[in-house]
Amino acid sequence: MSSFSYNKVKAKEAAGLLKILSSGPRLQIIGLLLERKKGLCVNEIAEVVGLSQSATSHQLAKLADKGVIQCARDGKNMCYQICQCDKARSLAWVLRVLGRN
Repeated sequence: MSSFSYNKVKAKEAAGLLKILSSGPRLQIIGLLLERKKGLCVNEIAEVVGLSQSATSHQLAKLADKGVIQCARDGKNMCYQICQCDKARSLAWVLRVLGRN
């Protein structure tokens, strides 16, 4: 028997984390923010991922709600960056594995 085991709470947390990866735009946003050292504003993210600012804000809110990104006000703009947390590190690892050829 494997030493790898999940109780219901851990399984629910893992499923929630993997659900984040079920959206192409969220994957693009996470990848973009992982590449950058400084935060990016909504309009910058929207331009790169090809979504409206409204749609981008919606995806960013989902990521922030899951604790993967954090936001800070920069004048009139809200800027986002990847959190320095286990969830974000786990997502970064998964994206690296998926990105391998």
